[in-house]
Amino acid sequence: MNTKDNACKRETRRRIREALAAELGLQGSLDRVTVTALCQRAGINRSTFYASYHDVFDLAEQTCAEISQGMSGLFRGDEASGPNHLEILRHIYDNQEAFRLGFKLGIGDGPILRWDIYEEASRPADAAHEPMAIERHHAEFFRAGFNAIVRMWLEAGCQETPEEIYEVILGMVR
Repeated sequence: MNTKDNACKRETRRRIREALAAELGLQGSLDRVTVTALCQRAGINRSTFYASYHDVFDLAEQTCAEISQGMSGLFRGDEASGPNHLEILRHIYDNQEAFRLGFKLGIGDGPILRWDIYEEASRPADAAHEPMAIERHHAEFFRAGFNAIVRMWLEAGCQETPEEIYEVILGMVR
């Protein structure tokens, strides 16, 4: 495996994602973003872009799939504690550009905690019942707050460590 090529490819993908996030901010929607504008902003040629993506929608779709794939395993905590939120924060920190783009693409309210994943991960394996209304409301409140904190953290460039953000979140739920 050629690690230099892999590092270059990762760097190119990062620059393309950053370019897409910037263009989304300027254009307002994905259908107004052009491959030409992305390539100019990322400092690459069109053939480099097309080597990885069919179009801007494919870029967005691959980014969303990567976020979902990376997050799905992190929601499998043990039955007593549920998801490991510190590990989720570490994953976000390690993949900042993908998550910034995920928020800009409007994946739900954000790509971090979705109700269906949170509900499934928080329910004991043998529980077949629907969660009570209070559980659903609590989970939705927590999910929205978690997403808001993560969005702010990402927008500020993740200046705090994942552990510091985790302490902020713990302080709010105590």
